[in-house]
Amino acid sequence: MRKPFSFNMESYWPTGAGISRLEQLTELSEVELSQLHGIGPSAVSQLRRALAVRGLSFAGEK
Repeated sequence: MRKPFSFNMESYWPTGAGISRLEQLTELSEVELSQLHGIGPSAVSQLRRALAVRGLSFAGEK
């Protein structure tokens, strides 16, 4: 059985980019987010899942 999804926002929070809330990520595309220092494919994947749990997505996605 798969474990429920859990996400530690503090681990991937790009605060240097002025982002302090998950909802702010909806203003960025996946490409823009991945260009931030320290945000790699794993972080993008986890952030995408955290957004999806809340019914949100990156800019340009539906």
